[in-house]
Amino acid sequence: DPNGTMIMTLTAVDDLRDIMNTQVDYYLAATDPAYAAPILSDLFTSKGHYPWSGNDQGQVAELNQLEFTDTTMGEIINTVIDSENGWLWLDRNNDEYIYLGREYEQLIGPADFFFSNTHSSDPTHYCLNEIMLNTGTTNKVNRVKATNSWDSGFPIVVRDTDSIQLYGELSSEITVDLYNSTQLRSLAQWLMLRGADNRVSEIGTSAINNLGALTDLAYIAPASPISINFARNGNTLVDDTYIVTKVKHDITPTTWQVNLEVMRGI
Repeated sequence: DPNGTMIMTLTAVDDLRDIMNTQVDYYLAATDPAYAAPILSDLFTSKGHYPWSGNDQGQVAELNQLEFTDTTMGEIINTVIDSENGWLWLDRNNDEYIYLGREYEQLIGPADFFFSNTHSSDPTHYCLNEIMLNTGTTNKVNRVKATNSWDSGFPIVVRDTDSIQLYGELSSEITVDLYNSTQLRSLAQWLMLRGADNRVSEIGTSAINNLGALTDLAYIAPASPISINFARNGNTLVDDTYIVTKVKHDITPTTWQVNLEVMRGI
């Protein structure tokens, strides 16, 4: 830069980018209804990655018997994830992939890091210097419209009528490939309930402690469970466990800022 400081930008990707862009001439799910676990196993095993040994994954929702022609693995994977409202990543320590459907949110485990705007001497505690809250009425969804792609004329709409009367309507829409209207309604209701829990979208803190030493926060990775406690004027606004979905490091010769995008549950 103009001050003579060396600036380096490092970008690293794992195998997921290659997997998502792999061309697929034809794919048909083996069963009707279909389930996430065998579909993902078909795709990832062919690329040398295997299901997480931690659980029997992705058997929550019944999907329509998916059929694809001239597509990519990414399109198939995203269709499965959307229908389950799940989450998937590659384990950086081995050749396993981890997929969690919406009913598997508790399997990630207890929090490894604790963040708060109230100072503590606990070595696992980190003081927040940034937090992005979603507590306003303008970003709390109170109407969810879910549609099956193969039955677009019959969407399922779930409403929070009390919230709509108080604040007006804020809608969210999703198109999926579930097996029937019962599965579709279950997803819509779950999305409505889960939307109220995502009160924090991002936090920030320093990876360097008050003694000038680099902490374990420098090595935090996506999928890490973290505890967030945030109070204002003596009132606790947030006290929940979240999952890290994205990590950003901003490093200078004297500072190391870590920003984490997070979500509650899956």
